[in-house]
Amino acid sequence: MEVALTSSSSSPQRLKASPVALDDPLPPHEERTAEEEAKYKRSRKRRNIIRVSCGMLVTHIIILLILSLTVFKAKDPTTTINNFHVSNLTYFLDIQRLRVDLNLTLAVDLSVRNKNKVSFKYHNCTAALNYRGHLVGVINIPAGNIPSDDTKRLDITLTIMADHLLLDDSQDLFSDVVAGVVPMNTYLKMSGKVKIFGIFKIHVRATSSCNFNVNISSTIA
Repeated sequence: MEVALTSSSSSPQRLKASPVALDDPLPPHEERTAEEEAKYKRSRKRRNIIRVSCGMLVTHIIILLILSLTVFKAKDPTTTINNFHVSNLTYFLDIQRLRVDLNLTLAVDLSVRNKNKVSFKYHNCTAALNYRGHLVGVINIPAGNIPSDDTKRLDITLTIMADHLLLDDSQDLFSDVVAGVVPMNTYLKMSGKVKIFGIFKIHVRATSSCNFNVNISSTIA
């Protein structure tokens, strides 16, 4: 690089600029001291360890995501009513007011299957007994746990609450009892969560609904 300087009294003079040496934190290999060489090797080793660790971390995250979306994908448990039995059935017909006093107890044998590869922890829930859309009986089911790929059986007992049968459409109940068949329904909803790899908490739920008819005449017989 050449720099030209001019003045009014003399001819131009050319000066050569010497190259500026930049501070090199790491001298060339042949100019390093033993201490600098050791420091360089340690630094390179740390960088390699960080690269490998980051690569392994990314690989593990990808594997976990794939498994959580395939094998360990959260599934809603399924419920099955195995059997139910009506007992303690009594009724009284009020012909003048077209009303009926009905009492019965329903025993339900219910199975809940957890299809997940991890355990299913469910919260407190309730099972309901309905007559033509009206709630006439309820029972609380305490919280519990179902292991992975396992089935838990629940024996629940529902009793009709007499005050809930004082319905506006009680004439329907009167007609059903006179006809000898009372349509009813049981409904159960269980909600809880599964924990994938001990990290991801996913909420799942199971529901069960069963319609059935109570045959008044055959039950009394």
